[in-house]
Amino acid sequence: MISIPGRIPIHIHPLFWVLIILIGWLSSESLQGTAIWAGVIFVSVLIHEYGHALAALVCRQEAEINLIGLGGMTRRQGPPISLLQEFFIVLSGPLAGFGLYFLALKGTHVFANTPYHGTYYAFQAAAWVNLYWTILNLLPILPLDGGNLLRIILERLFGLRGVKIALLISIVLGSIFGLFFIFVQAIFAGAIFFMLAFESFQTWSQVRNLRSHDADVELQQLLRDAQADLEQGREQEAMDKLVRIRDQTKEGVLFIFAMELIARLDAQQGQLKQAYETLLPLEKKLSPEYLRLLHQLAYRLEEWEAALKIGDRAYRISHSVETAILNAIVYAILGKAKPSVGWLRCAIQSGFSQLNEIVKSREFDAIRATPEFQELISRK
Repeated sequence: MISIPGRIPIHIHPLFWVLIILIGWLSSESLQGTAIWAGVIFVSVLIHEYGHALAALVCRQEAEINLIGLGGMTRRQGPPISLLQEFFIVLSGPLAGFGLYFLALKGTHVFANTPYHGTYYAFQAAAWVNLYWTILNLLPILPLDGGNLLRIILERLFGLRGVKIALLISIVLGSIFGLFFIFVQAIFAGAIFFMLAFESFQTWSQVRNLRSHDADVELQQLLRDAQADLEQGREQEAMDKLVRIRDQTKEGVLFIFAMELIARLDAQQGQLKQAYETLLPLEKKLSPEYLRLLHQLAYRLEEWEAALKIGDRAYRISHSVETAILNAIVYAILGKAKPSVGWLRCAIQSGFSQLNEIVKSREFDAIRATPEFQELISRK
């Protein structure tokens, strides 16, 4: 890692050099051409990031430039800024790119008849890079600058819902461009756009349950206080705070966190039915830990069909040995030997080593004499 100190620190990862040299070689297939292309790409990316960083300084934020992977990233920190300032900072990168394009274009005219062909070639490459890469960067696909500009506009118009819309647009357009480039046999470009679409999908999965009140500082602090109460054994105080959060939110991430903790408290106090009914409507939004709790509650309440459905989902999300064993037990209770044995095999593959003990339990009596069960026992 190369680090250059200054008002705007610059950090250059070794992989960045590898990639720009590789792009230079693929673009020219000569040592001189590789050197020119690598230099052009380095300067172009750096100027682009300086556009972001200098705009951040204007908005009284600290900035540092990181050149990594296929491009650069400007990290910022400081006091909160408005969406208009955010728009200005994001737009400054592409504007710097277009400025460098016009300078490079001027250079191609100046050096068109130069006896040293390499200078003209460098300006020509710089013009090409800064025009086409800047245009691509302005596509409304996150995390490209165009995607961030669209996100800021939609957030200004629709709030948090606008952010989600921007992510959905990014997923769709990223996939479309990925398919297009694959179709024209530009595999590398297609893979990049599919990667951007997948990254947007992951972000959308994380924010889709967010609501405006999830940013409420007082509610966030109330949740932290409730968690501290739980750690100190003050269960009633924690419950009172969690109920307040539940009643003030009704939906969103804070609501889900509160409901999970309320269900945990109810389960610890033996109110299994109440805990089960708290978590069941939130099944598809629960964290893996609480999905497993819901699975256990369904089993203990003898809600067999629900237990199987929840258990299948829980195991797909988190390959837990306990989930596989519980699924095997429920199928055995229902007299279904084949799926029960299948889940036992899943548990064994996940590292379960106490099969001889678990199969002695009475829950497996209904399938004990079946060929599938006997074969599993004999092999073990």
